Amino acid sequence: MFTYSPVIYSSDIIVNIFKPMVAKGDVYVDLHTSQSSCDAFDDKSLDNMSAFATKVVPAIADKMTVVFKDVPAGVYAVSVFHDLNTDRILNRQIFPNSGVPIESFGTSNNHFSPFSKPMFEKSSFAVYKDTVEITINLRHNSSLSNIN
Repeated sequence: MFTYSPVIYSSDIIVNIFKPMVAKGDVYVDLHTSQSSCDAFDDKSLDNMSAFATKVVPAIADKMTVVFKDVPAGVYAVSVFHDLNTDRILNRQIFPNSGVPIESFGTSNNHFSPFSKPMFEKSSFAVYKDTVEITINLRHNSSLSNIN
């Protein structure tokens, strides 16, 4: 008798991150499977681990590469923020432009929405082959990035 065994694909996702400002602090790289996961990307102080996977790596100036290994086939989004002062939060300016990040951040597809959190729909990509490689260019407001 023949038994059917479904093939389950897994892939490596290579995330190339460009433009960290300095080799200081940590860089949080989250792999998301839904919008609700994306909504919690900017505050790690609550131990809110809603991302499918998270990598925390020391910041390196200019270019960094992070690899998520053996990721099941599916639809994902990646969010990144450079935590300069290692407080586990994407710090934001309070006044006059309430909510504008003062630490670098970015998402897959380099989607940017200046006044809201990343949108899964616009940042998502399909994983269905051995290796998927994406590039994220961090955005930062250099005039505001004087965090200790």
